[in-house]
Amino acid sequence: MELIYKQMAKNIKNLRVSKGLSQEKLAELVGVTPNYIYRLETGHKKMSLNCLLSILNALDISVDQIIPAKSTQEDYELSEVQDQLLNIVKGCDENEIAFIMEHMKNLLYELHKYIKH
Repeated sequence: MELIYKQMAKNIKNLRVSKGLSQEKLAELVGVTPNYIYRLETGHKKMSLNCLLSILNALDISVDQIIPAKSTQEDYELSEVQDQLLNIVKGCDENEIAFIMEHMKNLLYELHKYIKH
């Protein structure tokens, strides 16, 4: 469940930024403090249903744009791992990515070999 809240927080921040709103402006529209929005977006605060509805109205979005559609905890965990991997290679050029991929394949091969013995 914690991963769902983290994904919701990430989605709120991304949607706010995409609409050109500051945390202060969203807070004003929702009727909360900027610190409250900051804490929501960083996953340190869980929102009430009323707050969720206010955010939906302020951002002019539907609930499915905030609440992830993934169906299982395993899907959420995979999504988080994928995000971490993307962050690792972000900013790398093609050669660096090819190097990283080759070493990951070799590491997995060795790991599987080790586990089988």
